[in-house]
Amino acid sequence: MNKKKISIIALGISTLVVISSIGIVNYMNNNKTVENQLIENDSTAQVVEEKEVVINKTNDADLLIDYSKMENMLKECDVVAVVKINDAQGSNYNPVRSQYVPVYTTGTLQVKKVIKKMNDINVQENDQLDYVRLGGKIKYTEYLKGLTEAERNKIESVVNNNEEMKIAKIKENLVLNDMFTGDVQIETGKEYVVFLKYVDGYKKYNLVGFEHGLREYNSVDNTMKNNVTNEFESLNIVK
Repeated sequence: MNKKKISIIALGISTLVVISSIGIVNYMNNNKTVENQLIENDSTAQVVEEKEVVINKTNDADLLIDYSKMENMLKECDVVAVVKINDAQGSNYNPVRSQYVPVYTTGTLQVKKVIKKMNDINVQENDQLDYVRLGGKIKYTEYLKGLTEAERNKIESVVNNNEEMKIAKIKENLVLNDMFTGDVQIETGKEYVVFLKYVDGYKKYNLVGFEHGLREYNSVDNTMKNNVTNEFESLNIVK
């Protein structure tokens, strides 16, 4: 299988990933599945609300850094903190560089508690920080703007041959959720333990480590969720 490298430096993130280039778009409704072979993605579309249709696009990636190891997570970040997500918006356009990039999520978060600092960085409790994270949900029409003509034609052929998707696109209720396999969706209002890396020049903090760096926080027993095992672990493992 052919693979390609994507540099996330376009987002101000230094992570490099290798993404497999073959996938399938599945649309499921009323126990009927329509499958269409596509290049460049692996997606499943499903009706999640009466008026919104979501295409779930998943990317397989070989990471150059093993984020499952805590020592690697700590090397890649400036600070580990408990935070509350204030808001989250998906985009595929970088206004700083005036170019389309892989889908990412940006927004603001509030620091609830600093767990550990690796560098001399001024992050304190109650700080409001701007963040960015690879992957997220955007309007389908916005997603199309970042594709080549060939890529647009491939996904449009699927959407236009599916009545539910086609109607949702006309009503601008078709959205695309673009995530890496195993990663978790960031949710507004939730508290997480996150691993933050400041990106100079963008004035934002990158949430490092995909599912390993966005861990749901349990304030009752001061633990964080391991998204691989789905078990909650002590914050003491952050050493």
